[in-house]
Amino acid sequence: MKRIAIGLVLLAALAVPVHAEQKEEDNLLLQQWKNKQKDNAEIEKQYKRTLQRVDQQPAAATTNDPWANMRGTDASKPKH
Repeated sequence: MKRIAIGLVLLAALAVPVHAEQKEEDNLLLQQWKNKQKDNAEIEKQYKRTLQRVDQQPAAATTNDPWANMRGTDASKPKH
């Protein structure tokens, strides 16, 4: 019975540092996740500001037809 009790005590003594390391690792992952969330929030703010700037700019009016030279004239069309 003493051997079992001593074995359990030793097992518990070994499990405590392992448990503490897991807490540190979980904390590190949680910190990384929070940093990523902050970065994502900043990117989202920049994206919304850019969309607002684009919406506020007047649309550029196109006065020329870039394909005008490619269409040809009525004389170049074959007549059937």
